[in-house]
Amino acid sequence: MTKYGCFVIKPDAYIRGISNEILNELKAICKNRKIEIILVKEKTLNQADIEFIYPHIVVKPFFGDFVLLMKRPKSIFVFVKGKKNLNPALKQIRGSRGTTFGDPSTGIRGKYCSVITSITLDDIKKWELGLHPNQKDMSEKLICNAIHSSDTEIEAIRTLLVFTRFNERLTFFLKNPHILCKLLKESIKRLF
Repeated sequence: MTKYGCFVIKPDAYIRGISNEILNELKAICKNRKIEIILVKEKTLNQADIEFIYPHIVVKPFFGDFVLLMKRPKSIFVFVKGKKNLNPALKQIRGSRGTTFGDPSTGIRGKYCSVITSITLDDIKKWELGLHPNQKDMSEKLICNAIHSSDTEIEAIRTLLVFTRFNERLTFFLKNPHILCKLLKESIKRLF
């Protein structure tokens, strides 16, 4: 069964001049893992886009900082399809960010993200609650992590809606009506 997922190369990668390098690396990794790249789109996100893509963090104390950092130009959307367990595979490709200098063996974040000072779990907990004494600095370190990958197929489809025009969406949903049904079902669940 075909599954869908996505990556978003974040604005901090564009600002640092590494977004194309990350995109090329993603293309090579996806090809090696038999994950098909369906679409690549660029866009500067606005607040409504960010709220739509990341509804699970809208209420978090750090969301304002997140919006400011994500609204910078530009983000690159990479929509992919693959087999069962696709989104866990995308998370593995994305990797985690090292707490000091990064570690390329932990994926793209490990390769391209480094933090000059050590960040503890206590720092992260305080930041998530909006209580860290250096909240803005922590936001920069934790949000600017080069790349995001979808947690679920629904999240990938929601992100597709933000990065595409009407005709592109229509074409996708005509070819994949079951995905539209999943999205509608998820939207209805959120209302009730």
